[in-house]
Amino acid sequence: MHSILARTPRSSLRGLLSAVVACALATVAAGLLLRVFDLSNVVALFLFTVVLVALHWGKLAGAAAALVGVLSFDFFFVPPVYSFHVSDAQYLFTFALTVAVAFVTGRSAELAREARLRVEGERLRHALLAAVSHDLKTPLTAIRGLAETLESPDRRQAEVARAIRQQADALHRQVGNLLDMARMQEQGVRLQLEWQAIGEVVECALAAVVGLGERKIRVVMQPALPLVELDACLFERVLINLLDNAAKYTPYDATIEIGAGVVGGALVVHVQDDGPGLPPGIAPEALFQPFTRGARESSIGGSGLGLALCRRIVEAHGGAMHAVPGLPAGARFEIRLPLRCPPSIERERD
Repeated sequence: MHSILARTPRSSLRGLLSAVVACALATVAAGLLLRVFDLSNVVALFLFTVVLVALHWGKLAGAAAALVGVLSFDFFFVPPVYSFHVSDAQYLFTFALTVAVAFVTGRSAELAREARLRVEGERLRHALLAAVSHDLKTPLTAIRGLAETLESPDRRQAEVARAIRQQADALHRQVGNLLDMARMQEQGVRLQLEWQAIGEVVECALAAVVGLGERKIRVVMQPALPLVELDACLFERVLINLLDNAAKYTPYDATIEIGAGVVGGALVVHVQDDGPGLPPGIAPEALFQPFTRGARESSIGGSGLGLALCRRIVEAHGGAMHAVPGLPAGARFEIRLPLRCPPSIERERD
């Protein structure tokens, strides 16, 4: 699990950029504060900025903030101003102290971050074991019971076989969610991005989902939708989880709507039902936390990982996912994906 949390070049670059921006803001604020305070008091503002950057981004960004802050403080505020010549030796000590604080602070929200991650890793492992030991027992028990009924001559074998297949599919999805969440915690989300027609991805998801029963499925697609760059397999998994989630928490005669359209420069995909709606007493954002359930554990099967997995995949695509009350009733899950220009396709010459 430590590998996913290692600093990547991309996150390090964000930290350095954040350090520069933070020092620029501190410089502007220091210029305003000098109207009231002495120069020796204003230097504390830069020290505070360095500490914040180091706590949030680590010692590398903290050292960068210390360097940029020192240069800004020297250039704009230390006589002679607008030069890098320091006339007072006291400020050299201040500069050295600022750099030292950056390194010490950065080494310390890193040691604390590693400790917190170890605790979270242990919590996740315990939760995974609890999910395996509890939630997976339900479909296994059902499969065993259904298999025993096949030995009875007064049951139609096709009906029982269909029920066994549905329970096996539910078990497969639960195991898949557990394994995928564990893999993503360890390795992150690895995308195989290609330009896709969202309508085709929706059709594949509808063909793959099981357990909808007699529920009506309504597809509402805006015409002439643009291509979107995504991992079709993973995004299909998102839609299957949302459709399966809608089937779990709605009556057998409910209507489930899935659709897509362009809104505000983004592709918005939604899955909505006309069931009882979002669970009372639980904030919509809490539903996307691992092992959060919309109903008691004993009433509906599942490990509470589906929505957490969906959001993780959507955010890896640069998108966002939210749950809102449906209109006039039910629950609605919306996914916003960024739209980019697909590459131009050159025509073959004759």
